[in-house]
Amino acid sequence: MLRLIEEHTLRTPDIKIIITGDLNTRDKRFGSNHSENHSYLDEFLVNMQIINNMNMPTRGDHVLDITLANDCAGTAGVSCEVLQHLRTEQSYQRHVRAPG
Repeated sequence: MLRLIEEHTLRTPDIKIIITGDLNTRDKRFGSNHSENHSYLDEFLVNMQIINNMNMPTRGDHVLDITLANDCAGTAGVSCEVLQHLRTEQSYQRHVRAPG
């Protein structure tokens, strides 16, 4: 997937790329109460910005659902917020908002 992102970015430098997912990782880069370090994320995090609010848990007390954006999307004002699902206290839904 990283190679696909790099190819698109080279061909179209102004393309906005946003990746969101349920990573289920407690990597310390995704939350102050996390202690793990997952090197498989290093390549993505070199090329993408974390646009989550790391102080806003996505499930329980943890940030397990992550949204990443490339520099073009990040500087365009793309933001991310966590919306609590109406059915249960522990369920959350991701919402990515683009300007305009």
